[in-house]
Amino acid sequence: MKTQFLSMFLSAAAVLTCAQAAQPAPESMAGKSLVVLLDEVQVCRTDMYAEAQGPWYEQRLDIPLLLRFPAQDNTYIAPHPHNNEETTWPNITVSYAAAEDRSEGYVKVENAIFQALVVLTFEKETPAPQGGSNILEGSAYVYWHEDCETRHMRAATFLVRDAWQYDPAIQLPGADTADGDPELLDDGLNDILMALEKTTYTSATERLFQKRLVAMLPQIMVLHNPSFTSPDYKGNTALHYACGLSHVALVQWLVDHGADTYARTEKGASVDACISGPNAAAIRAILRKARHHK
Repeated sequence: MKTQFLSMFLSAAAVLTCAQAAQPAPESMAGKSLVVLLDEVQVCRTDMYAEAQGPWYEQRLDIPLLLRFPAQDNTYIAPHPHNNEETTWPNITVSYAAAEDRSEGYVKVENAIFQALVVLTFEKETPAPQGGSNILEGSAYVYWHEDCETRHMRAATFLVRDAWQYDPAIQLPGADTADGDPELLDDGLNDILMALEKTTYTSATERLFQKRLVAMLPQIMVLHNPSFTSPDYKGNTALHYACGLSHVALVQWLVDHGADTYARTEKGASVDACISGPNAAAIRAILRKARHHK
């Protein structure tokens, strides 16, 4: 696995379709802070080290990835920022290298638990408002390898500026729960998700439905929207896929939390048309009951 990650680190330019860089990548990050903004990022989950093929879903991470490089080096090791009196996580190693032609820059962030590769395409340079070195800006693509899967993050942006005195050595990305954002809609959905991830399906269609539900259910919890869909899913909702998997517990959860039982795909397929498998009769009964009480 480590070899695969290093190979991806060295050849990322060959597998990405980023915009052409308008600014050469710097040869060094020494004395700089890299801030990767993920507030409008799109995420695709795959098997570990697999390439993204969709579906993509939107995710808002208000807390950016921030890395402060020391004054004389492109590599450093720092304590995990989430360490506390009860839990100590392995130290994190951070390193930067530019492509040979300086078309892109690559940042690795890793410890024994996760590995991340950030591919930086530099697009413009602007003067710093308070003086000092110019600020470099551009777009970023993130590969995040953890928990036996890879999260691909696109539509990220970044800036590189002089390190500030109070910049942390490492700040990991996350959602800001202190700004009044709603809590995740769970009520048992996370347990269903975890069980679904561990289920082995035999047919290619079932595995596709499983993969898409594993991508959609976290978004449903974030958005509090059991009818969530996106252009990547061509109008299919989680209820369509749950009916296709004959997953009674998930169908019941979605219906109980207000999923649209009349939802149709872009081609006009109803959730009823997706019902199959050994629990078809039970699922039809759930839908009839939900529609009767509306």
